[in-house]
Amino acid sequence: MPQFAAESSPDGNATSVLSEPIVNMSKQMFSTPSDLANAISGWLKSPTQLIQSDAVSVKSHRQHDLDVPDSALVTLCETLYMASLATEEGEFVRVELVYIDPDRVEHKDDASWQVFAFAERFLFTLPNLTKLAAASDPRNSSIAVFHGPDGTVFIWGLIDQRDPAYRVLRREVSSRTHDACGIFEASIEGPANIFVHSGHELIGELNIGSLRKGANYIDVFRSGPVSEICDVGIRSIAARLSPHMTDPQTNEILSSTRQSFVSAVCTVVLRLQTFRHGGAFLIRKPMDDHLKIRYPMKYNRLTKTLEQCVLQRTLQRAPSVDLATFNSNVSTIGCDEVLDSAIWFVAVLSRVDGLVVMDEELGVEGFGAIIRCQTVPPKVSVFRSHQAEVNLEALEPLDYDHLGTRHQSMMRYCFEHRGTVGFVVSEDGDARAMSCVEDRLIVWENIKLLNVC
Repeated sequence: MPQFAAESSPDGNATSVLSEPIVNMSKQMFSTPSDLANAISGWLKSPTQLIQSDAVSVKSHRQHDLDVPDSALVTLCETLYMASLATEEGEFVRVELVYIDPDRVEHKDDASWQVFAFAERFLFTLPNLTKLAAASDPRNSSIAVFHGPDGTVFIWGLIDQRDPAYRVLRREVSSRTHDACGIFEASIEGPANIFVHSGHELIGELNIGSLRKGANYIDVFRSGPVSEICDVGIRSIAARLSPHMTDPQTNEILSSTRQSFVSAVCTVVLRLQTFRHGGAFLIRKPMDDHLKIRYPMKYNRLTKTLEQCVLQRTLQRAPSVDLATFNSNVSTIGCDEVLDSAIWFVAVLSRVDGLVVMDEELGVEGFGAIIRCQTVPPKVSVFRSHQAEVNLEALEPLDYDHLGTRHQSMMRYCFEHRGTVGFVVSEDGDARAMSCVEDRLIVWENIKLLNVC
């Protein structure tokens, strides 16, 4: 499922990991729907929960009445969890809920979302939810729920025109603007997988007994080794666009290139998650090495379209610049749509067994690649990092054999090839990044994929 919110920024600079003892992290306990309810309750009571990132544009119709009984939240989470394990006509239930007060819904005449109330209210029970789920599709509609004075949760309507929010949340479109509604949203993403968020802000995700909150996700694209590797391609692209710009515009191009580059990488990972097939891709310097690429090809449309979009946005703020100085069709209508299509093209390549190989500028070298590295990283050289930076306090030894063959082959490759970053998505949707730092193979789990720039 989509993942977002970041960990706190680490204090100080990265610390060498070669000569110091490693601190073991405590084991995470098995989590229940009640734990997810507690996470929602804590978010509701937090004084910062309504703050939106400057990087995300959300038209706010959000309700500020946050007095939701804890008993209602427990009922909500327990019922959703049971529904996720149930089937209706042989299919697992998929549904999105919006927790929204029926007495505080404003009538709108525009084409954005609207709530259509039922003539009567229905108790929020497992039978009622599983039946109504068939009348709603998370891609364009949601079920409206709320609580009564006694804390009893009820279903009171359907919300249409939710597809813009669905597509933005899952990065199916480049636009990051959507019309938020209700206090928070909750969805069933798969069996035993409940996802709760408010706009782009993660509140909590319960996935097969594991509870993840915003602080559990790591923004590897803001700082640390993964960011540094991506920065090589980002600066290379920005340098081609900058010669005819003034210094302020050059800085703007670099910032816009970084945002578009990271967004493209995150979108590919998110789409691999939605396939539920598992997949992997590699960002590296082109070279002859331990790869057998079964389907070699040169696909640079993602890079070229990314350049055009960056240039187009920059020139919109600098109308005095002569477009003839650029050998690029920057006035192309629908540039963002072409970029979305190129990202989809790359993501779909991952459905062929093997990995997608990309250069530092996100140009595709081929797909269906087989890793031929046979050297297994020494047991004392493999670690899980709990921060984007490779700091001593955030490292935990990781058992190489604990992960599957797709992860193991990527770990072997990254260990032998410095300056390379691999992204692996398992069949259950977990996303990991990995790279080698100072002779240590570092794996980042729970990487942040939304609202990262």
